[in-house]
Amino acid sequence: MNKQRIISLIAILLLVMNVILLVYIQMRKGPEHNGPRDIIIERLQLDKEQIIKYDTLIAHHRLAIRGAENEIRALKNQLYSQLISVDKVSPQQDSLIAKINVIQARIEYIHFAHFLEIKQCCKPDQLPYYNELTKEIAQLFAHNPRPRK
Repeated sequence: MNKQRIISLIAILLLVMNVILLVYIQMRKGPEHNGPRDIIIERLQLDKEQIIKYDTLIAHHRLAIRGAENEIRALKNQLYSQLISVDKVSPQQDSLIAKINVIQARIEYIHFAHFLEIKQCCKPDQLPYYNELTKEIAQLFAHNPRPRK
């Protein structure tokens, strides 16, 4: 066997091993979810009409949250831009922090109202699924990544 043939066989062997590894990893993952949306659709067993309504609720919810988050971002920029010129917290910074807190509270109300709207989409036979889901809502929508195993 010449050197080029050996290198070709090794390359083919490595390619086959990589394909086998990728297939194994994909099969081990289990079904993929497209975030909380798909989990909620699956858990509540929403039908096509409900999914359309739910997607509309999601769009409105995201818009409201994005607006509030933009307000918070602007206030934080104002607050932290003052770090250069001040040595201690003054009433002006307290006021900005209080405004941020008010908007954060509004965000929680927006989230809560969103889940009440989802409840309104449910049919009576889906309400037990909804009630079970409410026990996990905080974990489903946590912004913290899950710890690595």
